[in-house]
Amino acid sequence: MCASMATRYAYLNAKIRAMISKMLSAGDYEKMLQVDTFEECVRMLSTTSTGSELTELLTKSRVDLVEVDQALTGVFVRAFKLISGCPPSNAREFLGKYLGKIDLDGLKTVIRAVHSRMRKDEALKFIISSSEKTRNEFARLIEAQSVAQLVEEVKDRALKEALTKAFPLYESTSSTVPLESSLDKALYSLLWGLIKRKLNGIDRAHAEDLIGCRIDLNNMLVALRCKQLGLGSSALELLIVPIYHRVSINVDEVVKARNVLEVLNIFAPTAYKEIVRQAREAFEKESDITQLENLADRYMAHQSFREFIGYSFHIGVALAYLNLKFYELRNIKAVIVGRYENIPIQKIRSALTFF
Repeated sequence: MCASMATRYAYLNAKIRAMISKMLSAGDYEKMLQVDTFEECVRMLSTTSTGSELTELLTKSRVDLVEVDQALTGVFVRAFKLISGCPPSNAREFLGKYLGKIDLDGLKTVIRAVHSRMRKDEALKFIISSSEKTRNEFARLIEAQSVAQLVEEVKDRALKEALTKAFPLYESTSSTVPLESSLDKALYSLLWGLIKRKLNGIDRAHAEDLIGCRIDLNNMLVALRCKQLGLGSSALELLIVPIYHRVSINVDEVVKARNVLEVLNIFAPTAYKEIVRQAREAFEKESDITQLENLADRYMAHQSFREFIGYSFHIGVALAYLNLKFYELRNIKAVIVGRYENIPIQKIRSALTFF
C-alpha cells in the first residue's frame, strides 16, 4: 500500500476507533429496557454519546416517537459522512454503494407493510433509511394500494427489474420472500462486481470476505425459505446470488431434500456449521427459520468486529463500522419502539444484535 493511502486509512482508523468506543454496550440496552416508561427510555438513551442529540426533544411536553426516529437517522447519516471522505476515491465509491444495503432493508419493510396492509405510521416506526430523502420515498411507497402498484412505482431501474422478475413467485406463494430475496440478489451482485472492478489488494480481500460471508448466509436463507414455500429449482436459480465464498448451493441437492431440516443438514459440514447447529436446535423447538436470520446477523456483527484486530489499514474497517452502526441503530429502534408499544422485555431483548 502506498504511503498516501496508508495515511488516509490511518486517519480513518483513528476516527472510527473513537466512534466505536462510544457505541452502546449490552449494559446500556439493559438499562433502557429496565426503566418504566418510553419517555424514561429516551431519557436514558440521551445520556449516551449516540443519543446525545435527543436532549432537546426531552424539553417538550410530550416525547414524539417520529421525532426521536428522525434524530437517530440523522446520527447515522452524519456518521457515514464523517468517514466517507477519508478512504481513496475508489473505496469511497464502493462505500457509497454499500450504504444502499441500509435502504434495501428499508424497502423490504415497505414491501412487507403493503403486503400485510399495515398502517403507514406503524410501518415507518420500523424503517431504517440512510437519509431523510429516502425516508420520504419510503413514506410515498407505503401509500401503494397493492404490492403490484408498489413495484410499479419503484424508481431504481435495477431494483424494479429484480422485483418484476420475482413478482410471479410472490403471486403464487402470497409471500414477500421472493421479492425480498430478489432485492438482495440485485444489490450483492452489484457490490461483488464493484469489488472486482474498483478494489485491489488488501481492500479487495477484506471486502470480499465481509460481502462474501453475507452472500453465503443469504443464499442459505433463500434455500431454506424456498423449501418452506415448496418452490423448485427455477425459483432457487432466480433468487440465489450466483457467488459462492465459503459455501456453494447445490440446487438439485436442495430440491431433493424432503424438508427444512434436511436442507440445514446440507450446510452442516460448512464453515457456518455452528450457525447451522443453533438454527437446527431453534427450528426443532419452534419450526421457525427466522432464528437463522438473527444468528446470521450476530455472525456478521462478530466478523465486523474482527476487522479491527491486527493490521487495519483497509476498507474492511469502514465496512465493518457501517455494519456495526447499522446494528446499533436497529437495536435502539427495537428498544425504543418496543417500549413505546409495551412489547415484553424478553421479546425485545431477543431481537437485539450484540457485538
